[in-house]
Amino acid sequence: MTTDKKYPYIPCGFHILVELHDAEIKTESGIILATGDEAKREQGGINTATVLAFGPTCYKGFAGCEKPEDWGVTVGDEITFDKYLGTYPNYDKFPRLATIPDSGVKTVKRGVKHD
Repeated sequence: MTTDKKYPYIPCGFHILVELHDAEIKTESGIILATGDEAKREQGGINTATVLAFGPTCYKGFAGCEKPEDWGVTVGDEITFDKYLGTYPNYDKFPRLATIPDSGVKTVKRGVKHD
């Protein structure tokens, strides 16, 4: 199991623990038009987040996969997933955490790592 030690929560089974990003919509000149929930609605139903930890069975059973890295996802990657996918439990002191199933990852942004 891969985990980030800053967070006391560990995902179970095939779930991925993620930290949600704030969404912003900016004009080309840099003016912020929308932030937070309003911007998420404008994004067309896609959330972005940073991967914090994987459950012990993530991506196992997928063709050719034995670990998350085989699927192209590692801790610290920025990912996208459907807005209504996952659970948003509002963990104490960590309100931006969510869990999503491993099959819910839509894209991985290469070269972007968040601490």
